[in-house]
Amino acid sequence: MLTLNVRDETYQEVDFADVELQIDTPDGQKLPIQMEPTPGQLGQYQATFSPREQGAYLATITAKDSLGVLIGTDETGWASQPAAEEFRTLSPNRDLLEQLAEKSGGELVELENLNSFITSLKSRKLPVMRSIVHPLWHRPSVFLFAVLCFAGEWGIRRWRGVA
Repeated sequence: MLTLNVRDETYQEVDFADVELQIDTPDGQKLPIQMEPTPGQLGQYQATFSPREQGAYLATITAKDSLGVLIGTDETGWASQPAAEEFRTLSPNRDLLEQLAEKSGGELVELENLNSFITSLKSRKLPVMRSIVHPLWHRPSVFLFAVLCFAGEWGIRRWRGVA
């Protein structure tokens, strides 16, 4: 959410202004966005913009009064890096970890209990999962079916006299 306060040369809030925002994206596009008045806030305008790409954004704001006279222009910028959202905080999300442990049949181990948890691993029953792959051609029924198809095709050719 982008928010802007529009004031005239005497620093009074300007209501009923025409506020246009142009955003230059990292890939060179220019996106025009019309800002709307914020309900209940005199002279404040807002627009919603969600950056999708990583990089630097530049916003140019132009405000005109109700008669079309230029009040002023301004520029601002910011950098967006959506991939870094998960690293915004370094504190663990305990609620999510507890839910994950509960759903997966695991447990949440506190730091002071880590040594006892490690020593208990030797006596715990752990599920062993193996993936066994059997090629289709190694099944006798599939091999027999393929041989019958070849023999049937050969028999039909001989019967029809097609060599």
